[in-house]
Amino acid sequence: MKKMSLGKKLIAVTAASAILFVGGVWITQVMAEQKVDIPMEETMEEAVARTQEMFAQIDNMSLNEYYTEYMECSPELVEAFNKKYAVDVDTMKVKELNDEQYEYMNALYYIYKHGEQPILSKNEVDADKKYEFAYALETFTADVAAVSNEIDTEQPIVAICEKYGKDPDGKINDLTPEMIIEIDQAIFQISDHLDGE
Repeated sequence: MKKMSLGKKLIAVTAASAILFVGGVWITQVMAEQKVDIPMEETMEEAVARTQEMFAQIDNMSLNEYYTEYMECSPELVEAFNKKYAVDVDTMKVKELNDEQYEYMNALYYIYKHGEQPILSKNEVDADKKYEFAYALETFTADVAAVSNEIDTEQPIVAICEKYGKDPDGKINDLTPEMIIEIDQAIFQISDHLDGE
């Protein structure tokens, strides 16, 4: 079995954390909107087993089923993925994504599910503080990379946006998947995960 480099492992953990975080937010929202019967006497072991079973089901879903049906994304997301990788999104399983494909799918998810959100955290609230956004790209990536509040995550994002002639005060869907991946990697590089290495 081929060993994965530390960098790839860290990127995979970051991407997986992002999907789990966004999925957790989504599940919480669904649970809040509907009556969900969860037995109050459920033990920790039962809860873990139920969660593991749910993730096993997700792993075995096709890309199309997971992203368009389960995560309720636009079909354009899997179409864009198929255009890049020429795979059958109706038969390829979530667990079959390699690291590169996973990063690309994650970037597409940001664009197609949260594309109207701002790039920078400072723009999560408008000037009149009337309209609040759920999460900016900067917030998503910093949360997933577990960046402490003392670390400036805005400057690397601004630099990448300027490098490609994009307005950092714009929206996530102004960026390409490749730019989002570069931002994600830049934030991870400055995160506390790499301290002491």
